[in-house]
Amino acid sequence: MGPSSVHETNFRSDAILILSATLLYKLLHFALSSYGPVSSHVASTGKHLYWFNIMTSWVNSIVIGIGAVYCFSLFPDMSEFTFSKHHAASHFMICVCLGYFIYDTMDCLREPKVDKVILFHHFLGFLTCGTIIFSHRYATVLIVGMLGEVNSFFLHARQLMNLSRVSRDSLIYKLNCLINILTFIVFRIGTSGWIFVWFIGQRKEAAIIYTTVAVFSSVTWLCGNLLLFFQLLSADFSRSKQKIEYSNLLNNSLAD
Repeated sequence: MGPSSVHETNFRSDAILILSATLLYKLLHFALSSYGPVSSHVASTGKHLYWFNIMTSWVNSIVIGIGAVYCFSLFPDMSEFTFSKHHAASHFMICVCLGYFIYDTMDCLREPKVDKVILFHHFLGFLTCGTIIFSHRYATVLIVGMLGEVNSFFLHARQLMNLSRVSRDSLIYKLNCLINILTFIVFRIGTSGWIFVWFIGQRKEAAIIYTTVAVFSSVTWLCGNLLLFFQLLSADFSRSKQKIEYSNLLNNSLAD
């Protein structure tokens, strides 16, 4: 089998995997919408659609988070990260992640008011995942970025609790806020910064197009994560009435 045939076979397999993941997320959303639990407050306010969108994202954070941790554990020595490393498990998780981006983008475009911030976030996801899937390189590096889904578990849990009107003084809410901030620092800010520094250090070994994509994406994610981090600090660790009112707006705007 020649190189072109191998490439065509890989492309076909990747396309099937990505589309299957997209369909599974669609089925997951349907199952949650039909049979999933709904808090009494959500039921009374009619925010079912928003609730189940977050529930789907929450489940995605569990799937991708666990997968990313597993893939990362395959390379315990950070010096093993090279451009040629492309473990099958890492490639699989990136295809699943891209499938989620496709599902969620389609879902966003059906909304009466399109969230441009989420669409831009998904554009970066398409750009980075697509580049890695096409090139069959750099997968181990992106897995580091996907560790951010560990934090997403607590970030989405925060949204669900706020929609359910869980008391901000309750132990479970305070504990989740603390873990959310700590994991945000490590798994979002830390990983984005590491990817940026790593690619800058390896820029002479990588093609300019890949370095450009990596640096642009990591810097954009780092800036976005820093902005979100300070918003979370203001919303969850401030006692002023003005900031508490502001945090109520933030609760309804935090998405993926």
